[in-house]
This record gives sequence, C-alpha cells and structure tokens, in this order.
Amino acid sequence: MKHKTAPANFYSGQPNDHHIFQQSFTGIISQSHEIARFTSVYGWGIAYININNESLNNCCFEIENAAMRMKNGAWINIPGNANYVSEEFEKYSEAIREDNLKLPVWLSLKNPEPGQPKVSHSIEEVRPFIVKEEKIEDDNEVYNEEYIQLKLLDPQIFFGNPPQGNYESLKIGEIALASDNDTILFNESYIPPILKIGASNHFIENLNEFVTHIINKANTAQTEITQLSVNKKFDTTKLATYFRLNSLAESGLVLKQMKAVKETPPIQIYYELVRLCGKLSVSSPQTPLNTVPKYDHGDLKNIFNYLYSLIKNMIQGIVIIKYIDIDFKKISSNKLSCEIKREWLKSVNQIFISVEIDSIQDEELILNQNKIKIVPLSEIDKILVDKFPGLSFRRISDVPLDLVSNDNKRRFYKFDISKDQDRQRWNRLKSEPLGALVIGAKVPKLRLHVLSENKGGN
Repeated sequence: MKHKTAPANFYSGQPNDHHIFQQSFTGIISQSHEIARFTSVYGWGIAYININNESLNNCCFEIENAAMRMKNGAWINIPGNANYVSEEFEKYSEAIREDNLKLPVWLSLKNPEPGQPKVSHSIEEVRPFIVKEEKIEDDNEVYNEEYIQLKLLDPQIFFGNPPQGNYESLKIGEIALASDNDTILFNESYIPPILKIGASNHFIENLNEFVTHIINKANTAQTEITQLSVNKKFDTTKLATYFRLNSLAESGLVLKQMKAVKETPPIQIYYELVRLCGKLSVSSPQTPLNTVPKYDHGDLKNIFNYLYSLIKNMIQGIVIIKYIDIDFKKISSNKLSCEIKREWLKSVNQIFISVEIDSIQDEELILNQNKIKIVPLSEIDKILVDKFPGLSFRRISDVPLDLVSNDNKRRFYKFDISKDQDRQRWNRLKSEPLGALVIGAKVPKLRLHVLSENKGGN
C-alpha cells in the first residue's frame, strides 16, 4: 500500500466516506509502528503478562491481560486493543507430565496480505483484525450506551514452533511442570524478550543476587584497603585489590540504582555488565576480552547468566576452562558422524553437544530426542529400523564459560550417563566414531565439545 503513513485530508463539503477514516486510522497506527522500530533500541518484547493459572491444569492457555510490542512495531494490549487469547494444549499434556517437556508458547499476529481484507468477521478466518461488538458508554451521558463494532487486533497462540507463513511471532513463555510434579504452570524461570526488567520476576531475582554478590566483594576489598590505610602502608602487591574495589564499588552502586527502576530496559543492564568486564580485565588479564558475548534480546537468560558467571570468575581470578570443538560431518542425507579419541572418554560428564540454530525450528528439533538420535556409528541403521532410543542428553542453562560462542547462535546439551545401556555405548565409542541420525527434519549443525584443560583459581 502506498502512502500508508499519510493522514487523510479533511475538507469542507467532503463526503462522509469510510475510506477516509480507515486511511486516517491506518496512517496513525503505521506511523507509530515505524517510530517504535527505528527509534528504540530493542524496543520490542513484553511489558507485562498475566496468565490464568487455573486454566493451565485444564490444558487451556489463557491470557488475562498483557501488553507487548512485536518486532514490526505493532503494540498489542489485551484487552485494550486486542481480542482475548486462549488455546488448548491437550495433545502436549502427556509430554509435559511424563517427559518434563517445557512447551514453548508463541503469540503471533497475522500480517496483511495484498488483495485480501485486513478485517475478519469470524474467528474461523484469521486476519490481522477481528470485528467485535462492545457496549460503549457516552462520555457526556453515562447511561446513554450503544453497541458499536470495534476493530481489534487478533493475536493467535501457537505451541512448540512458531507458525509458518505471513506471521509476526514472539515467544512469550513456556508451559512446564511444577517442582511438585503435579501442577502445570507458566514457567517463570524462562525469560522472554522484555521491554523492561520489571516484566520478569526471574530476571529481577538473578540481578538482585548478582548485585548483592559484587557489593559484598566490594565491601571485603574496602575493608582490606582501609586496614592498609590505618597502618599507613601502601602495599604495591595490593594494586589488584585497589582496581577491584574501584570497579566493583562503582558498578555495584550503579546497578543497585538501575535495578530499583523496574522500567529499565535489559540492554542498559547489559551495557553496565560489559563495562564492568572491561574494568576487571585490568586485574584479571588472563580472561580474553572476546569472551564477552554479543547482546541477544531473544536469549536473555543465557546471556545474563553467562555474564554473571564470567564476572564472578574474573573477581576470583579463575582461568576459563578450555574445550576442544569437533564438528559432526555429514555422511548421508540424514546421517552425521564425529571422530572421538579414547582419552576423551575418561570424563564423559565433561563432554557436551551443541547445535547451531539457523532458525527456531532447529532449536525445537534438538529438544526432541525422538528426532535426533546420537549413538555409536555402528548402531545408526539399527535404531532406524528397530526404533531404539539414542544416548540421553538434556538442555543445560548453566553453560561452562568457554563453551559460549561469541555469536550466541548455539544451544548446549549434556549427556546423561546414568542408564546402563548408555554406559555400554560409551565403552563402545573407544573403538568407533559417534553417529547422529536425524529423522524427518532439517539436518542441524552439530558440534561436540570435550574438556581439555582445567586451571584453578588464585
């Protein structure tokens, strides 16, 4: 559509045509979307969201109220300018309860399509907007009410993967089993893209713990320096303590004030953490500066957990553990292999696997062990025919520092060797390669990570 942000020109004697009002409405909305996209730094994500927790145990996901901005600038306010959203997830219930599946939840908005109406008059026909009749009060006479048609945004809920096609999608959370293994809940430990830090209780809790930690470290350093001042001694061996005190005291106080303002965008916290990394590198030169990850608004939990761990280790003077990386090589349309050495198998609990996510479908794929099976290469054809399970692995959130790639495009998994069958398979790997079988899906880029060096702190 040409001139979609231009307002209609109203003039005397103008016919009362609905196109004029539609153009004015479209112009205002489109312009606000563009302003949000081009003037805000990561100005998309959730402002707040409240879920009906009772309906979750009846396998129905229902948003009571929420406000968020999509990547394209669209502002969704439920129930302000958008229709109520609910969707059943009965078919995932068994996997949530039996397999401890954390079910991704996506909120998606259909984009306008050329030559098609933007407004739907039926819930069966999904379009960007839906018509809904509401009783509206008269601003001048409170009892003078009339029903009018409202044009509401019509967001949809999808589980697992985002919808294919012409949609704008935002992962708003996960449905998971509570620690009591009985209740289904909205997983608060997952941190979605957020507009402000106050939108995620888990983000605030982690930040509080970290700020308390570095302020305590600053107090310890201050006590040490104060004692030297009392004794009127300047010990050059304590220069690192001086640098550490300066860095921690400054950043600790700044972060303490930032976290008190719940409207602070998460990227501002990220900037302060990166600045602290740079200052601590003066007294911790053994930590390469390129270990600081790029900001990823769609992966806030892993990015911030990594930075918190990195800074804590820099304070303690810990040298980051080193890992060897080995890529799986494609040997057929759906089979991969990876050569491993006997000595690596001495510490199976320090062998990790990762996947590069070119798209969100790859990330969801690796979560499903029925679709990616990792076994000794000699078993690869057998599990395809007999449908045997592969080696057990699970997603990890506390990723070892040296494993996190600087482009933030890998997800990490750890092997589970508690099962007897898995232990027998690892023994066979002393004499043959590791194989991966991908069943009915896009072949991802897999990589093995093996511990090679571990240096202690000082």
